[in-house]
Amino acid sequence: MKTKSNRIPALLFFYLSLWLIPAQAADPIQTQYGINGEMEVDLLSVSESGGILTAVFAYRNTGSDKISIRYTVSEVYFLEKSEGKKYHVLVDSTGEPLATPLNNRFIGIPSSQFKPGARKLVWFKFPAPPEGSETIDLVLPDALPFENIALSR
Repeated sequence: MKTKSNRIPALLFFYLSLWLIPAQAADPIQTQYGINGEMEVDLLSVSESGGILTAVFAYRNTGSDKISIRYTVSEVYFLEKSEGKKYHVLVDSTGEPLATPLNNRFIGIPSSQFKPGARKLVWFKFPAPPEGSETIDLVLPDALPFENIALSR
């Protein structure tokens, strides 16, 4: 007969094993090739909250050498399809772009951190597009455009 004290270690083991199982990454919304041919960029999520649109990307080094990423945040934007209007990354009250990894208004991942097989996350915050907008194109300077991204509201 099992007692309460025998079940506690079993339950503890069960809950710990669930916690230790690595979470599966969700499928990307869209994947584009990097311009250098040595990486791919996944659009992981696009969400809107409080008048702000957040886009999260994963850069993947698919080449056989270390690579680096460096571009100014001012080169990142989305194009609202119905108006044909560009929306650039928001800045805070000090003029710093709302993006990361940020270093002096540049998105940067040094080659020492971006070895073959590595994956690095980057996010940007934009003003939300007008209410009637259904799709946008997201543009990063070092990848092909992410086109016809559906907005769910």
